[in-house]
Amino acid sequence: AGVLARSIAAREAAARAARNAETVELLHGAPDLVAFGRVDDQLRRIAAADAVLSRITRRDARTAGSTSAATTLLTAATTLAVLVAGLDAVRRDALPGVLLAALALAATAAFEAVRPLPEAARDLLTAHGAAARLDALTARPAPAADPARPLPAPRGDLLRVRGVRARYTPDSPWVLDGVDLDLRPGHRVALLGPSGAGKSTLAHLLVRFRDPDGGRITLDGHDLRDYAQDDVRRAICLVDQHAHLFATTIRANVALARPDATEAEIVDALRRARAWDWIARLPGGLDTPVGEHGARVSGGQRQRIALARAFLSGARILILDEPAAHLDAATARELLTDVLGDTSGPGILLITHTPPPPGSVDRTLHLRSGRLHPDTPITAPARRRLGG
Repeated sequence: AGVLARSIAAREAAARAARNAETVELLHGAPDLVAFGRVDDQLRRIAAADAVLSRITRRDARTAGSTSAATTLLTAATTLAVLVAGLDAVRRDALPGVLLAALALAATAAFEAVRPLPEAARDLLTAHGAAARLDALTARPAPAADPARPLPAPRGDLLRVRGVRARYTPDSPWVLDGVDLDLRPGHRVALLGPSGAGKSTLAHLLVRFRDPDGGRITLDGHDLRDYAQDDVRRAICLVDQHAHLFATTIRANVALARPDATEAEIVDALRRARAWDWIARLPGGLDTPVGEHGARVSGGQRQRIALARAFLSGARILILDEPAAHLDAATARELLTDVLGDTSGPGILLITHTPPPPGSVDRTLHLRSGRLHPDTPITAPARRRLGG
């Protein structure tokens, strides 16, 4: 059974994964597939993957049937052999006749212990195939790891980037090639650049989703790699452009940042994110479910809930990746004015494709060719806020 199932198990694991991947593509990409009339194409891909899996499964079923039949035949043959030997022993008076039936039953019962072994062999090989797939994932080096003895949690008074370099693979071009940046609470920096310039890569480095390939990032004078990752992310909070909402209520999604927050604190965070007005009009208010992946709210509402979550976290430095995405121009301008107007709050690195409202930031930088270039000088009000 093991020999017959070995090749089948490996092929079945791969075929099942392929079929599942195509199905997930259909579920997650349904809106785009419908919009471009490609649902039937995706269904055909699923059907093709399912046909491959079905062929392998049928072959596995034939193997299982063959091994089950072989076990039954072996059981019958052994029982018959015991009866033949027992009859001979009875004729020679070497065995009392009353024990002949007991011997036959004992021989049959003995196979109950081995009958599950063929199925166990197939299950074991299937488990080995699944384990190999998991090992291939977990064997990859972690993009960031905690030190053996992390430093105490930082306050987040000064984030400093010096000569940072990063690329996606060892032989790919540098996405970041010598980036320098300083950010402290109360300071506002806008980072502009086209898609693919490396803005999100820099954001991921600052919250230790990965470590730089060169250069150094420090927080309060110590390398980020000397802190525990959780401590870094409590001081530096990233609001990603595609922030995730969990299939629970608005309250729970915002309170994820600080589970012990009061309702008043949650409402205040939502007000700052310009989300409270429409939430207050909902029948369920804060207890309104957002659906799976935030399916029951719009893209702009999802972004504002994620922004409120960042405000509630109490982080000293916020990295906002396109916070005004999915918002109309007027609301986006008002939101950015509110977010960037509080100079006594956290430091903000605003990642955006479009310039922020005039006078709302202390410095505007443009990411080009892996380096940061100043686009505009510091305004007079901003210079006074910075003490210069």
